[in-house]
Amino acid sequence: MALADERGAEPPPDENDGDPGAGFERQPPQDVAAEQSVLGGMMLSKDAIANVVEVLQPQDFYRPAHHVIYECVLDLYGRGEPADAVTVSAALERRNELGKVGGGAYIHTLLRTVPTAANANYYAEIVSEKAVLRRLVEAGTRIVQYGYNGAEGAAIEEVVDRAQAAVYDVTERRTSEDYVALEELLQPTMDEIDAIASRGGESEGIPTGFVDLDGVTNGLHPGQMIIVAARPGVGKALALHTPLPTPEGWTTMGAVSVGDTLLGADGRPVRVTAATEVMHGRDCYEIEFSDGTLVVADEQHQWSLRDGTVCTTAGLRDRLGNRMDVELPDHGPFSLAQRDLPIAPYLLGVWLAAGDKAGELSGVAEDVLANLEPDGPVRVNDGVVLDEETAAELAELGIRHEAEVPAEYLRGSQQQRRSLLAGLADAAGSVGEDGRVLLRVRESLSVRVRELVLTLGYPCTATVDPDSGDEITTLVVFDSGEDQIFRRTELDDQHKRKRGGERRARGIRAVRRTASVPVRCVEVDSPDRLYLASRSMIPTHNSTLGLDFARAASIRNGLGSVIFSLEMGRTEIVMRMLSAEARIRLGDMRGGRMTDEDWTRLARRMSEINEAPLFIDDSPNLTMMEIRAKARRLKQRNDIGLIVVDYMQLMTSGKRVESRQQEVSEFSRSLKLLAKELEIPVVAISQLNRGPEQRNDRKPQLSDLRESGCLTGGTRLLRADDGSEITFDELMAEGQRPLVWSVDDRRRMVARPITNVFSSGVKEAFRVVLASGREIEATANHPMLTPWGWTPLGELAEGTHVGVPGRIPEPLGAEPVSESEVVSLARSALDSGDVPRRVFALPRERLAVFLRHIWGITGTETPDADGLPVGQGGCVVTGRALADGLQLLLSRFTVHSRLRRPSPEAEPDRWEVLLDGLDSRLRFAREIAGPEVGNQGVASRESASTAPAPVARTGVSFEPGAVAGGVGTLPADRRARAVADDGSRRNDVSPDGAPSDDVCWDEIVEITSLGEQPVYDATVADTHNFVANSVVMHNSLEQDADMVILIHRPDAFERDDPRMGEADLILAKHRAGPTETVTVAHQLHYSRFVDMAQE
Repeated sequence: MALADERGAEPPPDENDGDPGAGFERQPPQDVAAEQSVLGGMMLSKDAIANVVEVLQPQDFYRPAHHVIYECVLDLYGRGEPADAVTVSAALERRNELGKVGGGAYIHTLLRTVPTAANANYYAEIVSEKAVLRRLVEAGTRIVQYGYNGAEGAAIEEVVDRAQAAVYDVTERRTSEDYVALEELLQPTMDEIDAIASRGGESEGIPTGFVDLDGVTNGLHPGQMIIVAARPGVGKALALHTPLPTPEGWTTMGAVSVGDTLLGADGRPVRVTAATEVMHGRDCYEIEFSDGTLVVADEQHQWSLRDGTVCTTAGLRDRLGNRMDVELPDHGPFSLAQRDLPIAPYLLGVWLAAGDKAGELSGVAEDVLANLEPDGPVRVNDGVVLDEETAAELAELGIRHEAEVPAEYLRGSQQQRRSLLAGLADAAGSVGEDGRVLLRVRESLSVRVRELVLTLGYPCTATVDPDSGDEITTLVVFDSGEDQIFRRTELDDQHKRKRGGERRARGIRAVRRTASVPVRCVEVDSPDRLYLASRSMIPTHNSTLGLDFARAASIRNGLGSVIFSLEMGRTEIVMRMLSAEARIRLGDMRGGRMTDEDWTRLARRMSEINEAPLFIDDSPNLTMMEIRAKARRLKQRNDIGLIVVDYMQLMTSGKRVESRQQEVSEFSRSLKLLAKELEIPVVAISQLNRGPEQRNDRKPQLSDLRESGCLTGGTRLLRADDGSEITFDELMAEGQRPLVWSVDDRRRMVARPITNVFSSGVKEAFRVVLASGREIEATANHPMLTPWGWTPLGELAEGTHVGVPGRIPEPLGAEPVSESEVVSLARSALDSGDVPRRVFALPRERLAVFLRHIWGITGTETPDADGLPVGQGGCVVTGRALADGLQLLLSRFTVHSRLRRPSPEAEPDRWEVLLDGLDSRLRFAREIAGPEVGNQGVASRESASTAPAPVARTGVSFEPGAVAGGVGTLPADRRARAVADDGSRRNDVSPDGAPSDDVCWDEIVEITSLGEQPVYDATVADTHNFVANSVVMHNSLEQDADMVILIHRPDAFERDDPRMGEADLILAKHRAGPTETVTVAHQLHYSRFVDMAQE
């Protein structure tokens, strides 16, 4: 039988070892009838969808067509749309997948085959079981190969571990009427009024646990969505040049992005779930560790200590100032997959320690050579040299003449790395008197040898060897504890005799203030929130009011609640709750330093805590659909009264989305709908952006919510019902909630309803002027559409391109009028300096009459430089409102225009509306001016233009610049970012030359601060954006919330603040009552907030 060695190569099985492929002649386990019944049941009942989604994943279906149909049903269900045979067929047809699944006839066949939708959950269990069996067959096949190809002499534990992992992976993959008559509502309402009166005016809600806050809000009420927001630790950042180890090598804090993979404190790969922007001007410190490593971090960066305490950089400084020892926890060995390596790791280690350029091994003990016999050394006379094949492999790796540890060996499996270290240790190692391992290696090897030792979880030092001869060598020293390092019997015996039981801890020598540098931080999805940083691989740390709400509801009032934690693990949450309830320091609990009194208090509270109906779900990467399905089940089975989601920015939709802002807005809306559906309050923990840090008082505001922003009261929203514009001031005064034009994920204009309009207070606003003359006023954090997604205004600069409507559809409520009335409306517009409201509702042909009459009176008197007929270049009108209206009306014909002052000497209110670009002028001539004008001679050359550029679709990305010149031309780097990954480029245009989507790009030419202004925002269903002042703008995050509570801790910014220990709960939004600020005490050592009156 052929055997694999520790390099990871797996030769094919011997022909005489049987026929492993014989088992594939049988059909894999499957049940097509059950799959059909599941899909049919889901299309018959949305309750069936909620049950099935918890049982099945799309890949659990055996037939690919069923996989596609299932994903389509989930997509419709996730958007809140009906999922029946008609809607599913239509959705599949839009995706060009209906024919692939068997057509509409097969969709109806699924409905006919289901016995009853009530049993869909049971059918799903059958499908899930068959999927597990198929995976078991696949795993079994791999295990057979592991057995046949097991390495002779290699550690059997690793082979067994791989087999166990394959089996574990099998199971790990699995997991009334809307309207009510008024008479029916009167009695329940009177009962509620009577109940409130009997309680002395207190409305019945879920108590928050804070007396003053309950006094303002009357508790948390069914159907409410409450956002609790704070800064994420107010900093916690490392310098951008800080190295971060990854499963493939290294990255830096400045280069890492969301979705990248780092390594956790346990050595396992962890995914980056969030990353802060680069922060400047922060107080920074240089931390010196006992192994000589230097790391620069800001004052608030958190470090996990050996005793379980989480301490900031400032806290480390204070501990050292009080002469306290500061020790760090060990990190685990990297848990990585085995690699196919060209040279056996043990042989490579021996050669790196004792080999030379000629390939000769010198000074190697006989028992080491005996271990190498099968791997390639050849005895020549009195020496030992490598065979030709091994020497060639060294040359191929580029290390024969310049000895170095190849990077791929440093990220091999733990067994491969231990073999490499054993080779180095057997050839160049010794045991110190204190039991530590000493490696004497060439200076050129020292950096990567030290990295090798660290990847196995052993902190080490590297210093110049005082016993160096002519060639300088480095002494690498580390403590392996009880772990075996040597294969040489003599050295292994010495190590066992001298080594201690517990490894020495790595400590901190000094914390010194240093010049401020740009810093940044990331969050990872590991349960302990730790990841490794610096070349020494030091574990570093990456929430509690939401927990206090849940504690108050479940432990103190016996009401069921559930915490969906995407940040903290369940053990961490429970530990924090025990600390808060029993008043035991969290650091003492983590570090095993609890006193007898602590244990007594804990025992006293355990019975009450144990009986609390509190549920915790810390599943990673929870989707909104999973949260909704689990919440429904908990409501049915345990009658929960409160849901806490910690925290919203870590949620994922599980599908590709256009932008993170849109995805978070979807979550916000979905959580509000969940609260209404289950009739319980939902508390969503969120993060604030860096806005508070830019203010003198550091107090947060509504505009500081991430993915949030606001617009000034005069901003005009484009209505879809009658085509006119309505301002925020008018919406607030009149209470209207009209349909507005919005942009969907295909960049098409769609009509969507405004569901809410609200004031966001007084904030600094900025006027943005575009090359086309459009203007919009917004706060710095309001997102605008760019070629690479939604981006806050504060991150944009002059020269950036933003989305504007290229084509506006005809209003839904178009009103035909006579031509004479249209002429009268045109004269009225010129007299008043504004477009009459009725004009916006005109159908296309009558609107052309209106514009033709305007241009006939105000058009340019002479042909322009392109030789175009009179009036076709543009017109001059009085009144900015009229100019804006004409620009908007021209968009109905996909005619681009720009506004400008005719001349510096012109009257202040005179504006020129110019047709921009040859395409727009030709379209104007053909569709507005009439055929008699359109057929006149038009210059053949295209003039330089500042017309917004239509978007060329490439998959889900867009390539700006399809129209040459001006606003449509993007810099090369930004243009590349807007092109799909496959690099293909094509221009989708309609037969008349108009762009196939409805968005164009316009250049920002000026951004000016307007100072503090009253600002507003609106909720738009589904698409979460609207057209304002003819610019595409996103809506904000907090629009769906009934209540927004912002947490402000003064001492988080100034350690010596006179309000040390206090926190403000700022009720910044309260739909059902007043806004107010409630002061509480924070006891972070107990991981809780309490009323000021409490101990």
